[in-house]
Amino acid sequence: MVQIQLLGGVGVTADNGTPVDVGPAKCQTVLAALALSAGALLPVSRLVELVWASEPPRTAAKTLQSYVVRLRQGLGPGAIVRIGAAYGLSVAADAVDVTRFRRQLGLGNIEAALAEWTGRPLAGLAAPALDPMVDGLVELWLGAVETDLERRLETDPQATIGPLTELTADHPFREGLWSVLMTALYRVGRQADALAAFQAARRHLVEGLGVEPGQRLRDLESRVLEQDEHLRGPVPSGSGSGRPTGTVTFGFCDVEGSSQLWGTYRAKMAAAMARLDTVVRESVHHQGGHVFTSGGESYGAAFHRADDAVAWATELQVEVSTEPWPGGVEPRLRIGLHTGEADERADSYFGPAVNAAARLAAAGSGGQTLISGTTSDLLDCSDLHHLGTYRLEGDATGRRILQLGEGEHPPLHADDFRRGNLPRRPGRLFGRESDLNGIADALAWSPVVTLLGPGGIGKTRLALAAARRRDAHLGGAAWLVELATVSSSGDIPRVVADALEVWETAGCTLTQSIVAFLQGAAPLVVLDNCEHVLDGAAALASAIAEGCSGARVLATSREALGIADEQLIPVPPLDPAGPGAELFTERARAVSSTFDPHAHRGEIEEICRRVDGLPLAIELAAARTRTLTPPDLVERLGSRLRLLTGGRRTGAERHRTLRATIAWSHDLLTRDQRAALQRLSVFAGPFDLDAAEQVAGDDELDSADVDDLLQDLVERSMLAVESAPFGRRFRMLETVREFAAEQLRHGPSSRVVADRHAHWCLGQIAHVHQLLVGPGENEGSPGSASSGLTSAPRSTGPCAPATGSWPAHSSAPSPPRSTSGGRPRSASGPSGSWRSPPGPTPTRSSTGWPAPPTATCRSAITPATRRWSTATGSPTTR
Repeated sequence: MVQIQLLGGVGVTADNGTPVDVGPAKCQTVLAALALSAGALLPVSRLVELVWASEPPRTAAKTLQSYVVRLRQGLGPGAIVRIGAAYGLSVAADAVDVTRFRRQLGLGNIEAALAEWTGRPLAGLAAPALDPMVDGLVELWLGAVETDLERRLETDPQATIGPLTELTADHPFREGLWSVLMTALYRVGRQADALAAFQAARRHLVEGLGVEPGQRLRDLESRVLEQDEHLRGPVPSGSGSGRPTGTVTFGFCDVEGSSQLWGTYRAKMAAAMARLDTVVRESVHHQGGHVFTSGGESYGAAFHRADDAVAWATELQVEVSTEPWPGGVEPRLRIGLHTGEADERADSYFGPAVNAAARLAAAGSGGQTLISGTTSDLLDCSDLHHLGTYRLEGDATGRRILQLGEGEHPPLHADDFRRGNLPRRPGRLFGRESDLNGIADALAWSPVVTLLGPGGIGKTRLALAAARRRDAHLGGAAWLVELATVSSSGDIPRVVADALEVWETAGCTLTQSIVAFLQGAAPLVVLDNCEHVLDGAAALASAIAEGCSGARVLATSREALGIADEQLIPVPPLDPAGPGAELFTERARAVSSTFDPHAHRGEIEEICRRVDGLPLAIELAAARTRTLTPPDLVERLGSRLRLLTGGRRTGAERHRTLRATIAWSHDLLTRDQRAALQRLSVFAGPFDLDAAEQVAGDDELDSADVDDLLQDLVERSMLAVESAPFGRRFRMLETVREFAAEQLRHGPSSRVVADRHAHWCLGQIAHVHQLLVGPGENEGSPGSASSGLTSAPRSTGPCAPATGSWPAHSSAPSPPRSTSGGRPRSASGPSGSWRSPPGPTPTRSSTGWPAPPTATCRSAITPATRRWSTATGSPTTR
């Protein structure tokens, strides 16, 4: 008798197991249609539909007859019968695997039915008209699989997880499979994975079908979250074949100081240890565990669930502390619990999970129960206390360790891994000693300290130096968390947790877990580059400040975090004549060992001044000394952004060129802030609010808007504010000004802004003329007269009018150079030009940024004011 297989593909075998050729695909389709009909007769018209679907050939009936002939050659002449206009399969019922599968299901023999299933029906055969019957069989099989897995779930949930994982991947819309998988994961102590399975099911249903999970699945999620005791299922026996398998929580206990006790109380210890053996084994049995190893005064037990292991440890510690021990010897137990995959051998366990539990016990003290972070994540227990991250013997990395219950105990017998992650090779700092002292003082009383300054000012290096100094003095751990690559504020907790090696604990958010981890001796977290994720950085810093009294946050940013108790410390540039020149010399000698700083001391200081004392710019300039001398550099510093490139390959991308550093800050500005910055770049020196309003304002930006934008740019370290004798002045770094001016030149408003600036300059000159030569000349102050003109344009610089000439004039006027009597004094030089006066290097402003040279008049003012009067209609004074 032949055997017909439809499951896993169409095939026929003879009695001796030899494959039988039943012809091409159409012949197989005819055989499949007859076999799936369970012995019923199929009319020729129906067979034609099943074989050719909706497009049969004109000779379909005759072709079908030829297929039947071909099948009879393989199956036997009586295997297919024709009665009237219908065909039927005439073989024993057990000859077709599908028939056997259906019969076993009908009898309730699930295991026997599943044993028949060898794969998807008709696999490899293209027969679209038979798909409904195939889908029906698959549905029957899935129902049987679910029933079988639900039964196995009661005795061995771990064994069901693998098959269920594959089934849910193949059939993601079948909620019953997800339900069984969630339950299995929960019962082996993997609560987080059970909830993740629910989210995966929901994602498939929503994205694939546009529906939410059904009530059964939603209820199951709630039960997992609520730690429903009934969901745990029956507790397996703690012995024999019921011992834990798969994911197991291991518990080890031993007697502290047992060697000394044996040496002092040998006879009494023997009796005490005999009693301890009984106490330990009974407590393990009470919680459904399995004792798999013992060594006199030490024991190893395995538990199906983490909760069972915690219950055992709690019960055992109570029993030991209240037991009337023989001879007065009172053993003190130290217990360690850890969860992991079980490596089994005979009736015992081995492997990393077992070793971790044993080492946890050894790290504790008598009366103390230590739990690994892995196990704690599976518990819904409020009586856990985070001790920190430690490296146990044999561990390559740190491991979170928690203590069960209250109680003061000695330090753990393990290496404290909370030493932070600061780079081991600090770079040398120049001229920052007073800054470091200021940061140390601020950290002593403020929970959050933020270093502010423009890009390239050296905030990160200063913060790391301050962190190392604090670590050395106070002994607290310090961590560096780099935020430059973080794209969203919502990612901040995860990035910080990764840096601290903190894991989210059950019942706590990740931020709460971070705060719990930082409880300890003066920890410090350095949040570097916060400006583009201010909301997230501020939220985390606030949580640490509020939740950890001894913890400190040191942030670096181009803008304040804006939270309570935040202490702001602006980072100044380096003095060109001191630390700036020293930094340049060190970096230049790094690229050329023969570099001689003494031969070009003046040029080195000029370079540092021209790059605003920015450490990054100084380093980039020094790197060019491999091919350029300092005088060459000075000559080329008119194009700083093109010149200062080639930063360290290991550095951040934005620190490899000066242009990239400034662009990082520029791109974080709003459209209006960028527009204001670009327009204000026409000022070559300090400017006041009135000047900014006249030049930066337009139909869309009124005076109030410009005032707000100035405040925004100051807060974002794009402008500095300084106090001058005649009011508040604003200043832009030369490097920032060059970048902003470049953006302005490429924009549509460059001509309008340049002309507006030129009109402002002429207005200032007219005002100066009134003060110096008008009726009020005696009251006019030389300082006030020239104070507004340090920002006047250079005729050949980026501040010149876009047209290349002054509005309504043939040449650019020059500001006056006052004598002590306040009268203008002519000076030699080309008419209509001005230059920076010779003299010493300018001093610093109150903000610490370099002050520009004061402009000097080289021509008389009267001709200019006359031209101004002609253009504007304003009367002259003389």
